[in-house]
Amino acid sequence: MEKTSVPKRSELKPHPRRHDVAALSAGRFTARILWTLGQGPDKAVAALLKLFEHDKVTCLDLRGQRLNGQRGMALRALLEHASCPLRELDLSGSALPLTVLRGVAENETLTALKLANARLPANLMTYFHVNALVDVVASKSLTHLDLRGVDLVGVRESAAFAKFCSALGQNKNLEWLELGGTCLGNEQLGHLAAALKAHGQLKYLGLGDNDLCWSDARADGFMNALFANQSLTHLVLPCPETMQDDFDSRILRMLEKNTTLTVLEPYNTPGRPPQACSSRAHDVRVKLEQNRFDQNRLRGDACDLSIRPPSPMMKCLHEMTPDAFDALLRSQCITRLLLQGAQLDEEDVETLAHVIGQTRCQVRELDLTGATFATMGALFEQMQHNTSLRRLCLGGVDVVNERGRFPLQAHHIGAIARFLTRTRTLHTLTLSGQGTLGANAAAFDGLMEALGRNVSLKCLDIGATLLPGTHLTLISSALRWHALEYLNLDSNPLCWGPELKAFLKGLAQNESLLKLVLPRAVCGSDELVACLWNMKDTLHLCHLPPFSDEASLPHRQTKRGAIRKQLLDNQRRQAEKVEADQWRVKTLVVALEERNLPRDVTVDTARKLIQVTSANMRI
Repeated sequence: MEKTSVPKRSELKPHPRRHDVAALSAGRFTARILWTLGQGPDKAVAALLKLFEHDKVTCLDLRGQRLNGQRGMALRALLEHASCPLRELDLSGSALPLTVLRGVAENETLTALKLANARLPANLMTYFHVNALVDVVASKSLTHLDLRGVDLVGVRESAAFAKFCSALGQNKNLEWLELGGTCLGNEQLGHLAAALKAHGQLKYLGLGDNDLCWSDARADGFMNALFANQSLTHLVLPCPETMQDDFDSRILRMLEKNTTLTVLEPYNTPGRPPQACSSRAHDVRVKLEQNRFDQNRLRGDACDLSIRPPSPMMKCLHEMTPDAFDALLRSQCITRLLLQGAQLDEEDVETLAHVIGQTRCQVRELDLTGATFATMGALFEQMQHNTSLRRLCLGGVDVVNERGRFPLQAHHIGAIARFLTRTRTLHTLTLSGQGTLGANAAAFDGLMEALGRNVSLKCLDIGATLLPGTHLTLISSALRWHALEYLNLDSNPLCWGPELKAFLKGLAQNESLLKLVLPRAVCGSDELVACLWNMKDTLHLCHLPPFSDEASLPHRQTKRGAIRKQLLDNQRRQAEKVEADQWRVKTLVVALEERNLPRDVTVDTARKLIQVTSANMRI
């Protein structure tokens, strides 16, 4: 009997990985498509339609291919065929004849087309390229069009670009348009502004990598038309080379009346950490986040975040057991739970409460902005035992059950107050959009009483909570015993009166509050300006929008100019104080450590002996 030879380990061929097989299959499929296109229109169309029907193909990726000659004519014939099933076509970086673009224009099913860095015929002037794209952008089926890197201007082709913008204004179906790196200049902004005004349905517009001068008068008109557009939610602008502060001030001023824009690059580029550009860049990001929050609230479904994909962390929370989810967070060293707009059923709440209530919990940031809960009792009950949270966002949180949809109730506010009393780590608390907070005087009184006992909170956001002027007295009493640094009272029904006047005068004795945000209507009153001007010498605030955001003021507004000057002087003194406080605390910590005290006792003792009012203080 013959023995079966067993191959040696070195002779065994490794099994291909899944992604290698997928890439190989995709490469073979593309090669088959290109070979079929090379057979010419007569043979290719029937063969490709049969292939697409068999494999149920609706998306075709032909990036970086040569589609000249027979391939181009066959692709055009395929696109013009009435039975063409394609919905998405990617021709990025491909060499294309203009006949392919004419085929796209005749197609009635294509919804997404990518022509990024497409190589159009070099022997033709840009005029002919843009004229071919005019028919493409006029297509009634297209909703997404990517022209990144395609020259739309040329040397003297303003007439062709005007036709392009005219076609853009007439196509109401287009929702997504990328024009980054298309050689646009200020001369083309007028045509583009008219097209955007006529279109009125565009949701995404990319203008990055274009040579635009923002100090030009034409740029002012374009920016006004851009931010007056009530359909744009995602806008990409090229970064200014100089005068970043002035650019940020202009953006912030134009965003005041805009309620739809939620992503404005480069301020909040998705997937990238925010860059510290200027002192006003943070305010721009806050306004964009407020727009996103308001849109979710107006839709009646705060969890409908169509501009972002579902959170992977939310999927883990929904599918894992409490112990497994806790083990996942600890093994991956996850300290931020971003669950904005999540829908949490009872099991999800129990899992989250189990994780937050653990003594070894490492979560430092919990963002539940716009989330809906089936119940919240377990979460707040366990949260009182947490010793790690530094940032808690509960803006726009609702409870949804069989009786309807409700904001946080009085017992929820009471649980938050008890958590404030116990925690020694919480730095930021956001309760914006909770109307019951201002409507229930007893609940708000308990919250402010807990704030007075708290020793760690530095930032409190209670904007859009229907706070009446009578509640300002409770806030003043809490600030008398608490070193709060940031307080947001924006979008509340406050008006000038005795309560607001007494609140502002109380700030003269408060040396810890650095930034205060009041409703815009209040800041525009002459009475408030006069009050601030009278107390400017004793004012310790560093930021008070819009006074601290305005540029140099004309001579006729000397009071506003004096207030702004005082705020800027306070900012400079605060920066110097931070450095001095850091040196004093570190010196004291070293002295206490020499006495062999535990580190927790050392740090706590240092903070008690030296009053530190900087939110950036880290020991």
